[in-house]
Amino acid sequence: MVGTKKALSYAVRNVTVNKRNNLLKERLAGVIIDRFGHDVWLIPQGEDHFKTIVLVSVSPKFFGWVTGIGSGMKITGPDNVKAEYKAYLQDVLENY
Repeated sequence: MVGTKKALSYAVRNVTVNKRNNLLKERLAGVIIDRFGHDVWLIPQGEDHFKTIVLVSVSPKFFGWVTGIGSGMKITGPDNVKAEYKAYLQDVLENY
């Protein structure tokens, strides 16, 4: 089929991400701004963490990025994205 476009293989969704740990807060804020731009909102959730809601392409690349940040980041929703992330991590762990 010449001239047709394929649909994206993943959906674009809003994902809420929480950051915890006061020592990492500034560094992680920079990571979020680098990834999503200066227009992203960082919403304080107490002294030691913040919340941001970003539009992402949910994919193994996104999950790899979250994993690379480590335990300072948590996907808090939606539930289906959390389930997809858990499945991604379980798949990775099966290699070891």
